[in-house]
Amino acid sequence: MGAYPDVKDFIDSKATDFPTLKTTYTRGAPPTIKLKDKNGKDLDSIRIDSWNKDTIVDFFKERLA
Repeated sequence: MGAYPDVKDFIDSKATDFPTLKTTYTRGAPPTIKLKDKNGKDLDSIRIDSWNKDTIVDFFKERLA
């Protein structure tokens, strides 16, 4: 996660604000948000490697409200 300081900062300081958010690390993979429905079916996959921490927070506030 060292290559993505904003993503790491979000995980370390803000991820707990979103109780339905689950974090999984995949070595060598870019940071990606995978949206799923209530049954666990994949809906969308969005790369966030260029997002800053505030953008990530805003995204989850909008989508997980």
